[in-house]
Amino acid sequence: MSQPLDEIVASYIRYAIESGEAIASYSSSRVANRAARKSISTYLQLEALGAVGLDRLRDLLAHESVHVRLIAAVDLLKTDPQSALPVVRLIAQQKDATGFSASMVLELWEKGKLKFPPFESA
Repeated sequence: MSQPLDEIVASYIRYAIESGEAIASYSSSRVANRAARKSISTYLQLEALGAVGLDRLRDLLAHESVHVRLIAAVDLLKTDPQSALPVVRLIAQQKDATGFSASMVLELWEKGKLKFPPFESA
């Protein structure tokens, strides 16, 4: 039995915040990477649902948490760069670790080197 959509979205939000806060506070990279991997797993569940899942992900571009907005935008770059790029660009203007992360995403995107999902093997 598959997870209900609302549960998948709630997990995605939780892991995006956990990962983003670990990065922003310069705490354990192990914590950040574990949360990021879980976020990717929930993203893949949303992607597998097709338009319904991607619509819910697109809704997260306006989430109150900058971490959720950034992770959702990065995940949407592959399928909806028109919606995702403005969000990444705006966050990249921040003068903090989250802004730096967004600027690195933009640099990789512009060079055509951004992997989807980010932790896939080379």
